[in-house]
Amino acid sequence: MGIDYKYRLKSHRIYWEGDMDISSEKLFGVILLSGFLPLICSPASAQGIGEYGGLMGMPRNIPTSHSQKTLNNLYGGAARNLNNAAPTAGGYSQSGGASASASAGSSSGANRADLLKLGQQAQIDLVKARKLAKEKKYDEAVALYKKSLAVRERFWAGRDKAVPEMYKELAEIYAGNKKFDEAEDALKSSIASYARLHGPGSKHTAEPLASLGNIYHAKGEHWKSHDSYLQSYMLTERYSGQNSKEAMELRLKMAAKSRDLKKFDKAADFYRKAIDIDSDNNILTAEEQADVLKQYAKVLRQLKRIKEAEKIEALLGGGAASAEVADSAENAQTKGNTAE
Repeated sequence: MGIDYKYRLKSHRIYWEGDMDISSEKLFGVILLSGFLPLICSPASAQGIGEYGGLMGMPRNIPTSHSQKTLNNLYGGAARNLNNAAPTAGGYSQSGGASASASAGSSSGANRADLLKLGQQAQIDLVKARKLAKEKKYDEAVALYKKSLAVRERFWAGRDKAVPEMYKELAEIYAGNKKFDEAEDALKSSIASYARLHGPGSKHTAEPLASLGNIYHAKGEHWKSHDSYLQSYMLTERYSGQNSKEAMELRLKMAAKSRDLKKFDKAADFYRKAIDIDSDNNILTAEEQADVLKQYAKVLRQLKRIKEAEKIEALLGGGAASAEVADSAENAQTKGNTAE
């Protein structure tokens, strides 16, 4: 299952400042560029280039009625916060720090030496924060994480690769202390930071999206949890492969979340796919296999597919392997479809 990127030109996203005379040739060039971007580079890179140039909008990756709101919440607010924290483009140097230009100096009052000291102190604070977190001195750790992040976002927003990782670490501290709202905000900031660094739809966002699904699950917000898991699952299948351990874990989370939402047909599809893939690749342990098969049988009963459920339960009672159960379930489903 891959992500369906839809590239399209939105006229309201193309704009020019001032009274510029835009010729038809230039306009044609813009349209041509938006059409050929997906052909000359990866989908994620094309999307990032297109968004940066104002040629296209955010892709709708999750095919549910809740997806647009979820994506807006994920990328919109957090990205705006990062933009508000960032200095003007004139304040950056090619090395990824801040230059001593007049605009940077007037806005921050810092020269090159001051900025070097700030960067060094931000790194020292991060090292201390991680040490304090390991020692379970969470309040002190959080204070230093925030201090380091404030400097990094002020001067190197969109360039510092440590920022999204720091937000993930901060979210882990919050989640471990049952501060789910704070953990949610930190994960959204991590996702937005990764999008700024690598473009939306990059593989880096899969992990914080899965963690965000866990947070929503803990808060009882099942549809938001479903959408976060699903987007992470799609990215993981795309970049790690459907036979990866990570994809299997998310597949089972999607099955369980579909059950929570009483979408038993979807849950059955996820469980069945998990069983089929595991029978060929032996990803799950024996205990995990047994649990998946039990849950699959329960879902089949909810769908009134009693004969299939009974067949699986009988084989489980006899200690059958998942491959044998998969074959048996397929035979039972075939017979049921034939009878219908």
